[in-house]
Amino acid sequence: MARIDSDGIAELNENIKNPLISIYNKLEAKGIFAEVADEFDFIYRFLENVEGSWGRVEDKTPKPTVVVNGQEYRSTGE
Repeated sequence: MARIDSDGIAELNENIKNPLISIYNKLEAKGIFAEVADEFDFIYRFLENVEGSWGRVEDKTPKPTVVVNGQEYRSTGE
């Protein structure tokens, strides 16, 4: 099974899924969506499948640590 991390899903949504929804809205407004409905549905179902059933990759990148006078500090944000 394919795997993806949360950042990958966010990238797919931002760069593919959201524009795809915009394309749908424009085609529907012009009354011509039916001409590409099958292709649109295929792509949209694929993106939903990625989001819902692909395995997740855990980010194992160590978080940066700073030591000052023996005191360890770690980032709390991303």
